[in-house]
Amino acid sequence: MAKKIGILFGMEDTFPWAFIDKVNELGKGEYIAEPVMIDKLEQGADYGYAVIIDRISQDVPFYRAYLKNAAVNGTYVINNPFWWSADEKFFNNALMSKIGIPLPKTVLLPSHERPTNTTETSFRNLKFPHDWEYIFNYIGFPAYMKPHDGGGWRNVYRVESPEDMWAKHAETEQLVMMVQEGLLQSILPGQKICPHYALRTKKPSSSALRNHSQNRRQRTRKIIENHYRLHPQDE
Repeated sequence: MAKKIGILFGMEDTFPWAFIDKVNELGKGEYIAEPVMIDKLEQGADYGYAVIIDRISQDVPFYRAYLKNAAVNGTYVINNPFWWSADEKFFNNALMSKIGIPLPKTVLLPSHERPTNTTETSFRNLKFPHDWEYIFNYIGFPAYMKPHDGGGWRNVYRVESPEDMWAKHAETEQLVMMVQEGLLQSILPGQKICPHYALRTKKPSSSALRNHSQNRRQRTRKIIENHYRLHPQDE
């Protein structure tokens, strides 16, 4: 009996069909590739796929449930739908920081709007206001703000100052955002490059670092004071 290989996909219209054609060409009837078609999803039901290639479930929770059900029935699912629940950028950064991979300084922010079906009491463990002075001095500006999970360059912001960050954070509604220091990527002869962030080759003098840090702390403190003067409800 031929083994079925399914592919689950969305808007992309090149790789999936090329994959199906190639598998059917090489499979010689022993392996049959096709788009996964779902007309019902019964718990525990086996829909007959030996393998499913997943290209879309990160955006469609219903598909993730379908793939987990398929995995329970012995289907090999690529990519792993269970890992999706554990996989997000902030966790990945935390993990890499523990194994010595160079990373930009990163801080996680609570969502600007409370999640649906929560109240102010739901956040009794969250301290308000946050320690903004520490966060801004730690990250520096310019910085980049992005969702802590997901992909596709959606909701990614370059922020130039604390006030700019607050204004753009207000646009993100219930998304949990993380803020990262902005490092310029460059390639120099003989320089080892982290895939996304350049490792600096010239170390500033200690006096220059002290002056820069002191000036940044003073600017940040002034911006925070002005913010709370204009928006006392945030205190």
